[in-house]
Amino acid sequence: MRHRLQQLARTPRLLLAVDFDGTLAPIVPHPDLAQPAPGVMDYLRLAASLPQTCVAIVSGRALADLRQRLGPLEPAYLVGGHGAEILGPNLRLAPRDVSLVLESLHAPILAIAPEHLGFFLERKPTAFALHYRNVPDHLALPAVDRLVEEIAKPANLRIRHGKRVLELLIDHADKGAALRALRFAAGASAVAFFGDDVTDEDAFASLEESDLGVKVGTHPTEAHECVDSIEHAHAVIEELVTARHAWILQNTRTPIQNYSILSDQRTLAVLSPAGAIEWLCLPRIDAGSI
Repeated sequence: MRHRLQQLARTPRLLLAVDFDGTLAPIVPHPDLAQPAPGVMDYLRLAASLPQTCVAIVSGRALADLRQRLGPLEPAYLVGGHGAEILGPNLRLAPRDVSLVLESLHAPILAIAPEHLGFFLERKPTAFALHYRNVPDHLALPAVDRLVEEIAKPANLRIRHGKRVLELLIDHADKGAALRALRFAAGASAVAFFGDDVTDEDAFASLEESDLGVKVGTHPTEAHECVDSIEHAHAVIEELVTARHAWILQNTRTPIQNYSILSDQRTLAVLSPAGAIEWLCLPRIDAGSI
């Protein structure tokens, strides 16, 4: 992996994209308790401040919830609802209004998976997420099966299973399509994506040969590499950002407005701020450069 990290650190324009729950933030008993690890956020903020480097947080959470948990992270792309919502430089995608559909599904879902048994129903702009981390399997699994058969299939909802969570999506967004849109908007020559769940597999599958996909865990995956913990994933992010920072410092280019042009109306030369000739065409202005 180290060789691939060094290649990514030197790519002309890098997009660093990270999932939130289970990757940036540890899995917790209740989704409202999730917070990103502070150390890795420092490195993401450093990456976002570097030239020719873009940062994205790609989550299944609602965009408003994601922004509140991340704190300052600019400039960066934020993706909510697995791609139903995107906000960032040169890219904005708002979800369509499906509130009436969500309202019609709310009570039937709770009738099958009531909160007094430990289920938690999270409403998103275009989906419901039913969390059952605190529900024993003998209650959770039959409820999940009923929701799929009695709610999701008749309503033509997309079903996504995660770590002790069932998502019922009205909009058929996925992280793979979102990552492709981010790559285009950022003009990225290479992408590094970090995730942990089956919901991240669409993003891993969208990666190209020159990219890097890192998964937290060892389940079958489309990712290039697997790590055994989020701490290990954070260490890889730290290594990538540190190498990127060092490479940028070594290869800082002088802004073009700091150069000068000299001409005798037959040919011309471009001079660096120190007065060195950086480019000269001879014998005339339409001749090749030397």
